[in-house]
Amino acid sequence: MLIALFVFEMILIGLTLLTTRMMEHKFKSIRASLTMYCNKRTYKTRTDIDFIESIISDYQRLCIHTDEEPDLVSAISLKLHKEYIGRFTYIAIKNIALKAKNLMWGIFAAEILIAYIDRMVTQSQTIIIVAVSLLLTIIMYFYSVIKGIEEKQEILIDEVIHYVRNIYPVEKIKQRKETECEQRKVDKEGASEKVIIYPRVDQRQEDMRKREENTKIEKDDVIVRKTKTVQNKERNETVNKGNMPLSAKDIAKLLKNLS
Repeated sequence: MLIALFVFEMILIGLTLLTTRMMEHKFKSIRASLTMYCNKRTYKTRTDIDFIESIISDYQRLCIHTDEEPDLVSAISLKLHKEYIGRFTYIAIKNIALKAKNLMWGIFAAEILIAYIDRMVTQSQTIIIVAVSLLLTIIMYFYSVIKGIEEKQEILIDEVIHYVRNIYPVEKIKQRKETECEQRKVDKEGASEKVIIYPRVDQRQEDMRKREENTKIEKDDVIVRKTKTVQNKERNETVNKGNMPLSAKDIAKLLKNLS
């Protein structure tokens, strides 16, 4: 009977270590969800942020429909106790982690009682079993105190309350400003693109044709101006020649023609 109780005590020790580890992992995952909930750069699934998202949505809904400040402590505690750790409920894991040590004290007392009734108190095997049982019970008691599951739960609740009331509103305002800045940047880029309007192919061809025509007209004007300049120059030279005095040779030629 003593051996059976001792084996059962060893099973309780294993369960205590396992459930304590599971609760610590749950607390860690909830803290991680607080960090990644408003972080756009972090990949997150619905399961990762389900806890904090549910708390925030419930809190906002209560704030809208009631004039008083909602009791976040009870809301978070209730939500936490309804959570699952693997396939087991949070409350079941918590009870094993916190109350197994009390059951171990009961097993130790039962071992003493059985050894006394069966008159095995003086036997070396009984003394070893009872002594080891007492030592393990004390170790698990101090292990539970050092881990402080209840204190860690209270700290976690305070962290969630602080996030919902203080951190989350600031993060939302920051996100809204970033979104507005990005939207203004997109609008500005869109406006710049709208200013630069590239003509269609037909319009470009028409513009090129008009430029060629204008160039040809300008060339013709230059040629006409040059021609008029040359003509004016020749006319002036002729007039100038008519106004010059006749030479002796020209006079002799003129008299010969007259005779």
